[in-house]
Amino acid sequence: MTRRSHTADATAGRLSDPSASRAVLIEAHAFTRGGAAARDRQRHLDDRPSVAAGCRRLAELFRDPEVWGLPEDHCAIISQPTRDSMLEAVHRAAAEATDTLVVYYAGHGLLYPLSGDLHLAVPETTKDKSFTAVKYDDLREILLSATRVRRKVVILDCCFSGTALRGPCPPMPTRSGWPTSRAPLYSPPRTPPDRPWRPVGSGTPPSPAS
Repeated sequence: MTRRSHTADATAGRLSDPSASRAVLIEAHAFTRGGAAARDRQRHLDDRPSVAAGCRRLAELFRDPEVWGLPEDHCAIISQPTRDSMLEAVHRAAAEATDTLVVYYAGHGLLYPLSGDLHLAVPETTKDKSFTAVKYDDLREILLSATRVRRKVVILDCCFSGTALRGPCPPMPTRSGWPTSRAPLYSPPRTPPDRPWRPVGSGTPPSPAS
């Protein structure tokens, strides 16, 4: 029988320290200035009113002493962010955390047709202008630079979230202990340059003959 040291067991089972951890919960639920009457379905994204309540509930659970016990000022809710406020909140949390950093985003995920890169929508995002959304690679860069953080967890509650695994990722351990390459969970077909973005809820893409 293999015997494991008590020290190894304690380290493996140790929970995240709330005092040294941070969570950034980001939600974007409304995307049309002027309300529904001003919505242009060719340009504007559909609203997602339920994500605001879901984000607040997740914060309650993270702050619950029976779940994680994060202090309130260690668990930030970023509602209806701009590009800069979203990235600044993640950067600040990454600079403060030394144990665990959780970044949660709920909203629309979009793919830019030329590169296939994942973009995260903010309230000013429109379907026809890629520069109005936040490139996931910009968020990823902040996380990769946070070398003091022991654990980093990203939760993307949006369409095309599997494409976030493309690009530089650390190798995944196997049962044998040898690393293996990390492949994307999902690689969507590329959209031709003359076709617009296809956000969540935009329906079936037109056929090539259309």
